[in-house]
Amino acid sequence: MSWSSKLQDWISLLVHWITRRRHPSRFMLHAGVGMVAASLAGGWTFGVRGSAGALHLAGFASTSDGLPKSLLVVVLFFGLLLALTGAGVLLFDWKSFRNAAERSAVVVVEFRGLIDTSDSSLLKSVPRGLIGQRLDALIDVRELAVAGAIKQAMQKVVAMPDLIRLLRGSRAKSDVQVVVGGVLHVPLLFLAGTMLDDEGRVLPFDWDRVSEVWKALDEPDDGERFTLSGMDELPSGTPRVVLAISASYRSDAFAIKDSFGDVPVVSLSLANPLPGTLWSGAKQDALAAQFTAAVATLGNKGVKRISLVLAASSTLALRMGRAYDRRNMPEIACYQYERKPTPAYPWSVLIGPSDVELIPTTSEDVTSR
Repeated sequence: MSWSSKLQDWISLLVHWITRRRHPSRFMLHAGVGMVAASLAGGWTFGVRGSAGALHLAGFASTSDGLPKSLLVVVLFFGLLLALTGAGVLLFDWKSFRNAAERSAVVVVEFRGLIDTSDSSLLKSVPRGLIGQRLDALIDVRELAVAGAIKQAMQKVVAMPDLIRLLRGSRAKSDVQVVVGGVLHVPLLFLAGTMLDDEGRVLPFDWDRVSEVWKALDEPDDGERFTLSGMDELPSGTPRVVLAISASYRSDAFAIKDSFGDVPVVSLSLANPLPGTLWSGAKQDALAAQFTAAVATLGNKGVKRISLVLAASSTLALRMGRAYDRRNMPEIACYQYERKPTPAYPWSVLIGPSDVELIPTTSEDVTSR
């Protein structure tokens, strides 16, 4: 780490410490300094001399006439005691804060699979307000994706928890903040979300394709939620279901019919799904809760496998993956959508209770028309 980076980290640490919630020791220090200043001012004598032509003026004023010196000494003593106590507590607090910051780490997980964000990497975009050593957990699968080696790309995603644990070292989970974001195939993002479920604190960032910057999910919740359809008509005991989610785009109904034939379809849809509109973390949490409820309901109806068609932003795909309980819910095959190829869903990632598998379109999971 360069000296400039170290200096920036120290300045950030100091600013964060100063601007956090005020500690009572600050009031002790301020009060003590004020008492000392007042007691010293009590013994001051001020004089003014001047002249205007032949007229000479002189005047004197003393602040010690109002209070006895013994009382000023007492005020001075208690002021010094209060100021020194406050300064000592502040110093101890600062050292404790610094030690905690040195134990802390920010593990930055960036996925690169579809767009090159190297000029504006997520690691460089982490807010200074996050205290701790920056640890780079870049997962770059662009070359594998171009070569069609999706299975190898999937294996790199599966290995992500091991990479995080390696970077975390002996630190406790409570001392580690995971920052995650990326532009990757939706099935791999959903899979990554399931891998992040046990990694403690996770802060998502999304890539703004218009302004080409990383953005946090800090916009207000507009209250819009999914509309559920197809669940009431689904007979109990149905073994397989297509769950189509329209969040950033409208799911392709014709492609679903062409690829899955007569498999029943349950859908979760926003009224007007558009890209670049899901910048509220609270809204994403609510949509993920609706997804979880739908999957749980399908499990209660006897569904064993869900074919997931997910048209969502990167962060929402990750969030839904984190919400999915692979141990207690039906297994999910999350499909990749391609506009031009036939079929439109060339492969999927099948996530079971304990294993992950890449499923091509030739699998029995896809029903030909």
